[in-house]
Amino acid sequence: MSNLNQEFEYILAIEDTKGQRIIPLNKDMYSLGRASNNSIIVYDRQVSRYHATLLRQKQRSNEYLFWIVDGNLKGRKSTNGIFINGEYRTHHKLKIGDLISFGDRTKARYYQFSGKTVELFKSVQNMGQSLMSKVLIQEENYKETKIENYKETRIGNYKETMIA
Repeated sequence: MSNLNQEFEYILAIEDTKGQRIIPLNKDMYSLGRASNNSIIVYDRQVSRYHATLLRQKQRSNEYLFWIVDGNLKGRKSTNGIFINGEYRTHHKLKIGDLISFGDRTKARYYQFSGKTVELFKSVQNMGQSLMSKVLIQEENYKETKIENYKETRIGNYKETMIA
């Protein structure tokens, strides 16, 4: 089966002061921040009311990419900025496994999967595991990415990947 015929799912795994959650990304735009009218509310006083914007761009018939922009689309930047994989950025084309930091405490990771693998993340979340450090990926849907400092272990039909 070629990638053009597969359905892809895109998620943002967020960990803030209220805990962890999975956000399926299926819209063209998301606003992130503390304000209650954001599409993704972030619970952290270090996060601006309108901290960042996620934008979806179509690539192929069933495939998209996402950009993250510091602040809102009117040009107002956040107070503490966004850091992608430890580097300050005003905007960034997200890649699988990118770590997004909003201040010192709030983190998010971006993922893309073929098939229905979001349920695996929910299982990890229900077990109380950190979504920022442990990811279970179905072997048949595994997409190789270059992520530094990871350890991979096979568990039946799953791969357990520890990301530092």
